[in-house]
Amino acid sequence: MTFLEESLDMSKSLRTVMLAQIMSVMLFTICGVALADRVRCPVCAQVFSDDIKYCPNDGTNLVLDGRRESAEKKRLKDQVDDPKEPLTEEKYTRHDQGGDRQRSDDRISGNYSDRRRRIGTERRGPDSAAEKRRKARSLRREFEQKDKEIRSEYKEKLNRMWRARHDRAREDLMARRGLYKLRKRSLWGRGAPLTSVGMRLSWMEEAADAGQVTGAELDFNLSKTKVRVGLSTFIGIRRLSERGDLVFLENVSVGMQYPWRFSPYIVARGGLGTLISNRFGVDITYLIRTLGLEGGVDCRITKAIVITPSFGYIRCAIDNVYWNSFTAKLAVGF
Repeated sequence: MTFLEESLDMSKSLRTVMLAQIMSVMLFTICGVALADRVRCPVCAQVFSDDIKYCPNDGTNLVLDGRRESAEKKRLKDQVDDPKEPLTEEKYTRHDQGGDRQRSDDRISGNYSDRRRRIGTERRGPDSAAEKRRKARSLRREFEQKDKEIRSEYKEKLNRMWRARHDRAREDLMARRGLYKLRKRSLWGRGAPLTSVGMRLSWMEEAADAGQVTGAELDFNLSKTKVRVGLSTFIGIRRLSERGDLVFLENVSVGMQYPWRFSPYIVARGGLGTLISNRFGVDITYLIRTLGLEGGVDCRITKAIVITPSFGYIRCAIDNVYWNSFTAKLAVGF
């Protein structure tokens, strides 16, 4: 064989080797692409093509929940390295490959929580009777707690409302009492004096003499309300041209008044008394009857001093003799 023929044989062998290497690289590339396009179902662990969107066994969405084969192999390797977590192949075995047919909501071992974590709680079936009773008890407890809180809050608000009303009523009562005491202590609320001493002037004529009667009168007021009740004692002298007669009277007065700093009043007066007259050297005692009407004003100057001017009409009678007289009085009360 010539050198040229040997060269040609060697070139053909090289071409054959190079072609074989190229074909092997292409084959490995195609296998890698095909392996990368496959997806594993997380529920049934079956591998499907990337074109399949939902698992035909259990309906799992492979686009969202599926795992690529390469990532799945890496995760299995990590699980083998970590002895705390069991392998995925031990979590679920298909019923057509010797395992038991299971639902995602069945009560199984720790695998169920892992599958529910991967596929979500929205794929669970209807609640069992025990679960419904548990939820009902929970709702009942929540309702009872809310009802207790609302009732307690309402009771507290009601108590605060009644306490506020009681406080307002107490404040109003204390204000009225304070105003009454203030008026009572002030000049404007004291009203009539309890006692007063004054001078009274009247007339009891006889013949040509006018018979002027003057004297001192002591008054006692038994009431300081709108009803005025009083007692008075009068001692005076009836002056005539020839002699002087002694007059003694006890009077009772009843009427109306307005208790204020300036307290106007009007009363009816009636009384009995004696008149002692010296006639021809002999003292003669006569019975005097009086009846009249009087009005005046108690003017309080200070807390302890009251000046009372009054005017009235009086009718006196001794036996069958009558006198009609105008009367005036000026008193100082305490």
